[in-house]
This record gives sequence, C-alpha cells and structure tokens, in this order.
Amino acid sequence: MSEWSSVRIAALNLNKRLGGHAVREQLAEWIDDGGVDVLLAQEPWRKRPHGSVDVAGLRAVGGNSSVYAWARPETHAIAEGRETTFAQEVRVGPLKLLNV
Repeated sequence: MSEWSSVRIAALNLNKRLGGHAVREQLAEWIDDGGVDVLLAQEPWRKRPHGSVDVAGLRAVGGNSSVYAWARPETHAIAEGRETTFAQEVRVGPLKLLNV
C-alpha cells in the first residue's frame, strides 16, 4: 500500500469471548458497520494450544490469546518486531501500533 488517505483502527478488550459463534457474528457486523480496517484485540479468546479465531471479513495478522490483530485483506498490516505474551507491534503502512 504505497498511497492511502485513511485507515480506521479499533482496539477492543474482548474478555475472552471470541470463542462463541454469536459473538463473532456480532463483532463482524460491528466491524462492517464501523468501516474498521484494522482490529487490535486484547484477550480475544481463552488460551488454547494452537490456532486463532477467524473474524469474518478480516485476515489474521497474528498474535496470541492475550493480544491479536486482524486487518482487511486490502490493508497492508503486518506483525512486526518482538511479540511478547502481553504486547504486539503491528505495522500499518507508515504507522507502528503497539497492541497491549
């Protein structure tokens, strides 16, 4: 993404509720209605040995059960830097975001 004029970023504490299908549907609707391009989440789901949770309309950027990021497929967002249990760096174009 070499040129862009705006990006809408949302950060939410999901209190480990993304394991439920109904919650994922409500979140996907909220993301669409709000035009969210990047979602930074704290406590997205309960700890599990591996894997993540899909959010409709977004692609996984990465993270863990404490912090996780998703972005629209057309939004250039990548996990960058050192990820720790409770912190994550995400680069969105020229912006560096810290998800804690």
